[in-house]
Order: sequence, then structure tokens, then C-alpha cells
Amino acid sequence: MTDEPRTPSTPEVGTSDENPGVGNSDENRQDDEKRPEPAEDEPGVPEPQIEPAG
Repeated sequence: MTDEPRTPSTPEVGTSDENPGVGNSDENRQDDEKRPEPAEDEPGVPEPQIEPAG
């Protein structure tokens, strides 16, 4: 997949230059959301956070 969006007419789908965290910013924004997921990198984070036993 390329950094360029399929439809340049929609800056909300690809060009995250104006809208950070909307799609193209998967390098910065998505990184924040993926941080709490990689529990493998940190062998100390409880995984049960994904599945609440409540």
C-alpha cells in the first residue's frame, strides 16, 4: 500500500497531513493505539485487559 490515498478528493481517508489520525497517520496515531496491544514486547503487561472477566 502506498502513502497516497486512493481518492485525493477525500483528505479524510488518506492525506492525514491536514487530518492527523484519520488514516495516513497510521504511522503516528495508530502507533499510540497499538502500544497497549503488543504485550509480547513487554513481558509484564497483563493481557486480561483485553478480556474483562467482569
